[in-house]
Amino acid sequence: MALTVDSASVVANGDNGFFLINCQIDFDSSYPTGGEDLSGVLSSAGVPGATVDMVQNRAALASGRALLVDPDNSTILVLDNSGAEISNGTDLSGMTNIKLVLLCH
Repeated sequence: MALTVDSASVVANGDNGFFLINCQIDFDSSYPTGGEDLSGVLSSAGVPGATVDMVQNRAALASGRALLVDPDNSTILVLDNSGAEISNGTDLSGMTNIKLVLLCH
């Protein structure tokens, strides 16, 4: 399965090569080990070859979960309240309209 991208756009472009993407995503019913691929977000924002360095969610996530970016694989990981990646196949379909800011280069 994959993330659903509700919206994505570049909102700030710095002189140093870094820029911000403001986006809104929905998770699905089967989380993959290693995280969800961010290529759809990058393509929707018009920067398909960018590297995502950091993610900041703009609202609290359910059940103490947190988000982390793996810049080497261009994925977004979902962590449980102990800081471990959640299990393969976890149903995250209740996590919708998640508003994020991605720091990219």
